[in-house]
Amino acid sequence: MKSLSLDCQDMPPRINPNTRSPLRSKLAPRDYRKPGINGSSDFSDVERSCSPIMKSRRSSSSALHSGGYIVIHEYTPSHGGPMTLGEKVHVVDNGDPDWLHGFRLSDRTEHMITFPATCVAQMMAGEQAMRIQQNVFVAEQKLRMYRDQIVFVQPESLVEGKVTVRTEHNAYAPCPLTYLALI
Repeated sequence: MKSLSLDCQDMPPRINPNTRSPLRSKLAPRDYRKPGINGSSDFSDVERSCSPIMKSRRSSSSALHSGGYIVIHEYTPSHGGPMTLGEKVHVVDNGDPDWLHGFRLSDRTEHMITFPATCVAQMMAGEQAMRIQQNVFVAEQKLRMYRDQIVFVQPESLVEGKVTVRTEHNAYAPCPLTYLALI
């Protein structure tokens, strides 16, 4: 016989098959029957499922639709090695707009690092991160892009040897493909 500590306020509720859990209301209904081919009442596959009927948070998150985060400015955190240009990072939201937490995708030790929000940029789906090899000035938009700057090439934007790139500040400009290098 098990004894309870005297400092417990109440005994936990007894679990029996008649007790209804809050999760049961979110599960697929099991008492609806679907007539089969031969007239019998068989359960359909949906009714047999114990899976909750709700939208997945993962499918609606922006991380699924984006390409992740790329280091655009080098930074050396207090723990671990430096974050280098073009390195991919998985960012964990902590609610602080100035500092982020995350994991290097290339690091198998999975140590969480803290870094300034300005040293990474979010890559959208379909974009390709590239590094500028020499300074570029786009006169039409009065935009200057510098050597070793990370930019994001837009999908299917190659026209006459130029591609459309997006900067970290979401400025779009044409850039000669010969000035870009893959990361």
